[in-house]
Amino acid sequence: MILRFHHVLHAQYALAIGFKGRRQEDMDGAIGAAHAAIEQLPNQALYHTLLARLAHCAEDEVTAQRAIKTALAIWPEEPRWHTLAAELYQSTGDLQSAITHLEKAIALEPMHFSHHLALGEAYLQLGKPTQAIQAMEQAVQIKPQQFEAYLSLAQAYYASGDLANAARMPNALFQ
Repeated sequence: MILRFHHVLHAQYALAIGFKGRRQEDMDGAIGAAHAAIEQLPNQALYHTLLARLAHCAEDEVTAQRAIKTALAIWPEEPRWHTLAAELYQSTGDLQSAITHLEKAIALEPMHFSHHLALGEAYLQLGKPTQAIQAMEQAVQIKPQQFEAYLSLAQAYYASGDLANAARMPNALFQ
Protein backbone atom coordinates (compact mmCIF):
# COMPACT_ATOMS: atom_id res chain seq x y z
CA MET A 1 0.00 0.00 0.00
CA ILE A 2 1.37 3.40 -0.99
CA LEU A 3 0.61 6.08 1.54
CA ARG A 4 0.15 9.55 0.08
CA PHE A 5 0.51 12.44 2.48
CA HIS A 6 -1.54 15.61 2.25
CA HIS A 7 0.26 18.68 0.88
CA VAL A 8 -0.04 20.46 4.23
CA LEU A 9 1.81 17.62 5.95
CA HIS A 10 4.59 17.85 3.38
CA ALA A 11 4.87 21.59 4.00
CA GLN A 12 4.87 21.14 7.78
CA TYR A 13 7.57 18.50 7.53
CA ALA A 14 9.68 20.77 5.32
CA LEU A 15 9.28 23.63 7.81
CA ALA A 16 10.15 21.38 10.75
CA ILE A 17 13.43 20.01 9.43
CA GLY A 18 14.60 22.52 6.87
CA PHE A 19 16.66 25.39 8.16
CA LYS A 20 20.21 26.65 7.88
CA GLY A 21 22.70 24.54 9.76
CA ARG A 22 20.88 21.25 9.34
CA ARG A 23 22.51 18.14 7.95
CA GLN A 24 22.44 17.84 4.18
CA GLU A 25 20.24 14.76 4.51
CA ASP A 26 17.65 16.80 6.42
CA MET A 27 17.79 19.64 3.91
CA ASP A 28 17.33 17.19 1.04
CA GLY A 29 14.31 15.73 2.83
CA ALA A 30 12.84 19.17 3.45
CA ILE A 31 13.33 20.20 -0.16
CA GLY A 32 11.79 16.94 -1.31
CA ALA A 33 8.80 17.54 0.94
CA ALA A 34 8.38 21.07 -0.45
CA HIS A 35 8.46 19.63 -3.98
CA ALA A 36 5.84 17.05 -2.96
CA ALA A 37 3.56 19.79 -1.59
CA ILE A 38 3.99 21.77 -4.82
CA GLU A 39 3.24 18.67 -6.87
CA GLN A 40 -0.11 18.31 -5.11
CA LEU A 41 -0.98 22.00 -5.11
CA PRO A 42 1.11 23.75 -7.79
CA ASN A 43 -0.67 27.10 -7.55
CA GLN A 44 0.02 27.56 -3.83
CA ALA A 45 2.52 30.44 -3.78
CA LEU A 46 3.45 29.75 -0.15
CA TYR A 47 4.86 26.35 -1.09
CA HIS A 48 7.03 27.88 -3.80
CA THR A 49 8.29 30.45 -1.29
CA LEU A 50 9.03 27.67 1.18
CA LEU A 51 11.02 25.87 -1.51
CA ALA A 52 12.90 29.10 -2.31
CA ARG A 53 13.90 29.58 1.33
CA LEU A 54 14.94 25.95 1.74
CA ALA A 55 16.93 25.91 -1.49
CA HIS A 56 18.64 29.13 -0.46
CA CYS A 57 19.63 27.56 2.88
CA ALA A 58 20.98 24.56 0.94
CA GLU A 59 22.89 27.00 -1.32
CA ASP A 60 20.96 25.89 -4.41
CA GLU A 61 20.44 29.39 -5.78
CA VAL A 62 19.10 28.25 -9.15
CA THR A 63 16.23 26.33 -7.54
CA ALA A 64 15.67 29.15 -5.06
CA GLN A 65 15.41 31.79 -7.79
CA ARG A 66 13.11 29.63 -9.91
CA ALA A 67 10.84 28.96 -6.92
CA ILE A 68 10.55 32.61 -5.82
CA LYS A 69 9.94 33.66 -9.41
CA THR A 70 7.03 31.19 -9.55
CA ALA A 71 5.68 32.38 -6.19
CA LEU A 72 5.76 36.00 -7.37
CA ALA A 73 4.07 35.06 -10.65
CA ILE A 74 1.19 33.64 -8.59
CA TRP A 75 1.17 36.33 -5.90
CA PRO A 76 3.07 39.45 -7.06
CA GLU A 77 1.93 41.82 -4.30
CA GLU A 78 3.92 40.31 -1.44
CA PRO A 79 6.73 42.76 -0.55
CA ARG A 80 8.71 40.38 1.65
CA TRP A 81 8.88 37.86 -1.18
CA HIS A 82 10.33 40.59 -3.36
CA THR A 83 13.01 41.17 -0.72
CA LEU A 84 13.73 37.44 -0.68
CA ALA A 85 14.01 37.51 -4.46
CA ALA A 86 16.37 40.47 -4.17
CA GLU A 87 18.52 38.60 -1.66
CA LEU A 88 18.65 35.58 -3.95
CA TYR A 89 19.61 37.63 -7.00
CA GLN A 90 22.14 39.64 -5.02
CA SER A 91 23.81 36.44 -3.81
CA THR A 92 24.48 35.44 -7.42
CA GLY A 93 25.68 38.90 -8.43
CA ASP A 94 22.58 39.92 -10.39
CA LEU A 95 22.34 43.33 -8.73
CA GLN A 96 20.03 44.85 -11.32
CA SER A 97 17.38 42.16 -10.70
CA ALA A 98 17.87 42.61 -6.96
CA ILE A 99 17.28 46.35 -7.30
CA THR A 100 14.16 45.77 -9.39
CA HIS A 101 12.69 43.54 -6.68
CA LEU A 102 13.64 45.94 -3.89
CA GLU A 103 11.96 48.80 -5.75
CA LYS A 104 8.81 46.65 -6.05
CA ALA A 105 8.98 45.89 -2.33
CA ILE A 106 9.24 49.60 -1.56
CA ALA A 107 6.31 50.38 -3.85
CA LEU A 108 4.23 47.83 -1.93
CA GLU A 109 5.54 48.72 1.55
CA PRO A 110 6.99 52.25 1.37
CA MET A 111 7.56 52.75 5.09
CA HIS A 112 9.55 49.57 5.67
CA PHE A 113 13.02 50.60 6.79
CA SER A 114 14.85 47.43 5.71
CA HIS A 115 13.71 47.69 2.08
CA HIS A 116 15.28 51.13 1.71
CA LEU A 117 18.48 50.12 3.45
CA ALA A 118 18.83 46.99 1.28
CA LEU A 119 18.17 49.05 -1.85
CA GLY A 120 20.87 51.51 -0.85
CA GLU A 121 23.34 48.70 -0.23
CA ALA A 122 22.54 47.12 -3.61
CA TYR A 123 23.10 50.45 -5.35
CA LEU A 124 26.37 50.85 -3.48
CA GLN A 125 27.49 47.39 -4.62
CA LEU A 126 26.53 48.32 -8.17
CA GLY A 127 28.75 51.41 -7.93
CA LYS A 128 25.92 53.94 -7.92
CA PRO A 129 26.50 55.96 -4.74
CA THR A 130 24.07 58.76 -5.66
CA GLN A 131 21.14 56.32 -5.80
CA ALA A 132 22.48 54.62 -2.66
CA ILE A 133 22.45 57.95 -0.82
CA GLN A 134 18.82 58.60 -1.86
CA ALA A 135 17.67 55.18 -0.64
CA MET A 136 19.61 55.41 2.62
CA GLU A 137 18.37 58.93 3.32
CA GLN A 138 14.86 57.56 3.01
CA ALA A 139 15.78 54.82 5.53
CA VAL A 140 17.07 57.49 7.94
CA GLN A 141 13.81 59.42 7.60
CA ILE A 142 11.78 56.30 8.39
CA LYS A 143 13.84 55.31 11.44
CA PRO A 144 15.95 58.26 12.56
CA GLN A 145 17.17 56.44 15.69
CA GLN A 146 18.61 53.47 13.76
CA PHE A 147 22.42 53.82 13.73
CA GLU A 148 22.83 51.24 10.95
CA ALA A 149 21.26 53.62 8.44
CA TYR A 150 23.67 56.42 9.37
CA LEU A 151 26.68 54.14 8.99
CA SER A 152 25.46 52.92 5.62
CA LEU A 153 24.74 56.48 4.56
CA ALA A 154 28.28 57.47 5.61
CA GLN A 155 29.65 54.68 3.40
CA ALA A 156 27.57 55.91 0.48
CA TYR A 157 28.73 59.49 0.95
CA TYR A 158 32.32 58.27 1.17
CA ALA A 159 31.89 56.24 -2.04
CA SER A 160 30.53 59.34 -3.79
CA GLY A 161 33.55 61.36 -2.70
CA ASP A 162 31.55 63.57 -0.32
CA LEU A 163 33.90 63.23 2.65
CA ALA A 164 32.34 66.08 4.64
CA ASN A 165 28.92 64.42 4.77
CA ALA A 166 30.51 61.02 5.34
CA ALA A 167 32.34 62.37 8.39
CA ARG A 168 29.24 64.00 9.90
CA MET A 169 26.94 60.96 9.57
CA PRO A 170 27.93 59.09 12.76
CA ASN A 171 27.29 62.27 14.76
CA ALA A 172 23.98 62.99 13.01
CA LEU A 173 22.34 60.23 15.05
CA PHE A 174 22.86 62.24 18.25
CA GLN A 175 21.58 65.58 16.98
